[in-house]
Amino acid sequence: MIDPLTSVPPRRPRSAAGHALGIVAAILLTAGCAHVPFDKPLDTPLGDTTAAAIRQQAVADTPRKFSVLNTIVFEKFGRAVMALGYTDVDMDADTVSVLALSPAGVKLFEFQERGGVIHHQYVIEHLARLGDVVTAVAADIRRVYFDRVPPFESDVVKKKHTCEFTTSVKTDVTRYVFGGEERALLRKTARRNGRKRWAVSYYEYQRRGTRLFPGGIVLKNDEHGYRLTVRLKDIFDDDESVSTSNK
Repeated sequence: MIDPLTSVPPRRPRSAAGHALGIVAAILLTAGCAHVPFDKPLDTPLGDTTAAAIRQQAVADTPRKFSVLNTIVFEKFGRAVMALGYTDVDMDADTVSVLALSPAGVKLFEFQERGGVIHHQYVIEHLARLGDVVTAVAADIRRVYFDRVPPFESDVVKKKHTCEFTTSVKTDVTRYVFGGEERALLRKTARRNGRKRWAVSYYEYQRRGTRLFPGGIVLKNDEHGYRLTVRLKDIFDDDESVSTSNK
């Protein structure tokens, strides 16, 4: 199986390469789209389901190691960058790696990080003009896939259709909202000194074996003023991993 992260594409003539970069530039000038392109979860009464049972189910449903193929839309300054992304996550090894390609097959950015520290990165020039995209996106991909189970010591508020877990560390407050038919994580938000830093919403869950995978994800980063919209296309087993991250 060809690994798209390590395989070397054939060399293109200068004119073709210039054409591809022109396509990337056009993508960067595409107008952004503010609506959420996913179905909202159904309001399903929790009934007698306890907060402890919801948390325990979240532990059982959350995959620890996986590779996924996504479509990604990065929106900032009213512009949108569209990409096909290969994401590899290993929570036990504390690693994340992502490769993002444009619809024309041009590599937009790539990073490999462990423990929140980036060990390798690449970003195309046109995208780099939007700022330190790789560092911000790497942190947000970690926020999306890691820490989806609330800590034991969380404060709990159970409502008719949702169960909210809130944890505080000094001035930082993180809130987890569970609900829907699967009693799964619907939203995760973080505030500092009362101001929202970022929020992640999860939609259209799909079950693969005993694990749940969100079919749609929207992350809004209020600190950096951008939004990521991620749509799941495929899930890979470990032996089909497309990542080059160090195991």
